[in-house]
Amino acid sequence: MAGLLAAVAAILLALDASGVSAADQKTIRYAIVIGQNEVPASRLIAPGEGLVRLRYADDDAAAFYSFIRHASDRAFLLTVLDSDTQRRLPGLVAEARPPTRRELDATIGAIKRAMEGDLANGRRPSLIFFYSGHGIRTADGAAALALLDEPLDQQGLYDRVLAPLPAKLVHVIVDACHAEALVRPRDIESHIEPLDSEVERTYLRQWSLARFPHVGVLLGSTRDEQSFEWDGYHGGVFTHEVISALSGGADVNGDDRIEYSEVAAFLAAANLRIADPLLHPHVIVQGPATDRRAPIIDLGELRDHFIVEGRASGQWAAPFFVENDAGARLVDLHPDVGSTIAIHLPAGQLLVFVRSDGEAVVTGSAGARVSLSDLPITGRRTAARGSAALALQRGLFAAAFGTGFYEGYLSQRTDLIPVSPTRPSLLIAPSSEPREDGHRKLAGWASLVGAAASVVGVVVYGGLSLYARNQYQNTDLEREAAAARTRFDQYSLRAGVAGALAAGFSLAGLWLISSSAGGARGKNGAAAE
Repeated sequence: MAGLLAAVAAILLALDASGVSAADQKTIRYAIVIGQNEVPASRLIAPGEGLVRLRYADDDAAAFYSFIRHASDRAFLLTVLDSDTQRRLPGLVAEARPPTRRELDATIGAIKRAMEGDLANGRRPSLIFFYSGHGIRTADGAAALALLDEPLDQQGLYDRVLAPLPAKLVHVIVDACHAEALVRPRDIESHIEPLDSEVERTYLRQWSLARFPHVGVLLGSTRDEQSFEWDGYHGGVFTHEVISALSGGADVNGDDRIEYSEVAAFLAAANLRIADPLLHPHVIVQGPATDRRAPIIDLGELRDHFIVEGRASGQWAAPFFVENDAGARLVDLHPDVGSTIAIHLPAGQLLVFVRSDGEAVVTGSAGARVSLSDLPITGRRTAARGSAALALQRGLFAAAFGTGFYEGYLSQRTDLIPVSPTRPSLLIAPSSEPREDGHRKLAGWASLVGAAASVVGVVVYGGLSLYARNQYQNTDLEREAAAARTRFDQYSLRAGVAGALAAGFSLAGLWLISSSAGGARGKNGAAAE
């Protein structure tokens, strides 16, 4: 044994001498967030695109940046915030840079240098690349993302963004029409002459995402570029759904690591009941080939946030959302009955939880944990107006998301790897007795123990008072009689106090135990419904 310990010590000393430690192996996270409302110059896009200026791509970028910067070591925002967004989010004005090719190249250069330093120090750099705006066809037919000055086509994305960065993992999130064309061979929609196998492999490596096995993609695409901006979200629907998923809504196994399979199932549930096909996004989810279970975000690393948690029952097992005091919608959820909810929200802000029967206001400090059941519900909301708003309001998040939906969805997707069941209480039938009911029952039994002790006091002091009374009645000596009477009065008083305590403890204990049992029955009844 001594020899084994000496060998282990020698290995640890050698690792320390070489400068390699567990701390140096941490992942360093970077983020590039782009939002672009403007339509590119007509000479740059294919005829017949029929694009109009977007309203909320800058809001999408602002919302995603406001969230992801708290999980990033360095984050960059490339967008031109319109007047409304600048009024609502004045703090972002100084951080935003225009979404031009020059600014993007400068950002890539800065991140490249930082990542090289990370690798030299044994750290693992990763990147989230987010884009919201116009997906276009260029004049030569290539798919591209519109920047302020010129398009970023597939080759530009691959060669100017993905290829130069020595990241171990890259997560590409795009909310734009034609987005799926960015990860497919360039000529996927045209006739391709037969190629021999080696030429075909070379072609696919060059023109598809297969040449970047460390890159995962999460794309929301529609051919109608106006369909998925909604005033109800003050932004794009797909972006809002992604933020809701990454804020904890998709964390089906409760390990704080939001993986691609969880986001894919969450998005499927969120859009399942939208009746209008024009409002239904085409979603593509593909995890990195090098690690299919790589998390897009680890909520355990999220800074300046607090957690609202609890078990979904009653109105908390119906659609609800969270907005801030400026009216910006942060998160939408529809948890399955009995599932555990843990929503990560920005600290220090006045937030409003909105249900169909009313709303609750909460402000949390960083790192705090707030129980969902403690939120006081008051008031009632009014319904949205307009046919599109009603279609989205009725359809979005109409299907409940939880373990059952996740497992059913994953059974149809062979390309996604399920998460590990790291929290058994989420994947096994939930406990019928919440923590607060358990505490109430424990207090009830403690009260009954106090009642029993008080009863003992009644018996002891009652006996002593009877004995003193007997002495008082059976003596002719004045001094002894006076002393016996004093003892009788004292013991009688103590017996009376003990009796009152016994009655009080008994009533309190019985009430606490019965109310905890009733609460458990009520929650089980809600789950059964």
